[in-house]
Amino acid sequence: MEKCEMTLKDHLRKLAGSGKRLEIYQAMFYWTQTLDALKHLHNLRIPMIHKDIKAENVLLSIRDNLVRVKLADYDTVKKLDNDYTQPGLVTKGTLGLISPEVLTRQSHGRPADIWNMAMFLLQLLFVVDFTKLQKDLKDLQQMRMKTKDFVNKDLKDLQQMRMKTKDFVNAKIAELKEMDNELADLIRLCLSEDPSKRPTATQILKDPAVAEYIKREINMDELIRQIRPDLEVPKL
Repeated sequence: MEKCEMTLKDHLRKLAGSGKRLEIYQAMFYWTQTLDALKHLHNLRIPMIHKDIKAENVLLSIRDNLVRVKLADYDTVKKLDNDYTQPGLVTKGTLGLISPEVLTRQSHGRPADIWNMAMFLLQLLFVVDFTKLQKDLKDLQQMRMKTKDFVNKDLKDLQQMRMKTKDFVNAKIAELKEMDNELADLIRLCLSEDPSKRPTATQILKDPAVAEYIKREINMDELIRQIRPDLEVPKL
């Protein structure tokens, strides 16, 4: 088994601790590799959906002076015998990243992972605010457990969770537009309430807004120094 340096969440935490965050091209470097791994899952003979894509489940590996990511933690993975699961499945995933259809226990399929991937990008770009969103959602969830009126309270909490998430998305998409207007439009599409309107992993990777970052040369020495400042980068 290949040794990995740390999770992407560990890396984000270290950057935030020093008052820094990923530049958009760095975030897209990690994000597109993760999306490529997801495309592989989605296109297997018996397709699978991951349902819990987040910085904690992305491992960073440094080998031969290259940084690579590995999508981990397959406890939530669901095989798809058809395009969509049956409704009523127990909700699995992480607050703040779960698609609406998974949260409300509706039938879901590959588009649920696309929503998840879009929220994952917002986590990479806006980690401090995203962490606050998750805390707010967790507080709502814990409040629900303190009431006996589970049915009505559950419906109310789901609505509040969705509104908090929607407010976060609107604010961060606006910020992303200032960085890259075309990418912001694509991520907005990935966060469509209607799953059928979300693009596939293959379509996203081919989209010009994403392809531009895939083609871009990345400074590996810079990335490695960020991840492992103690590691001496060999000179070529």
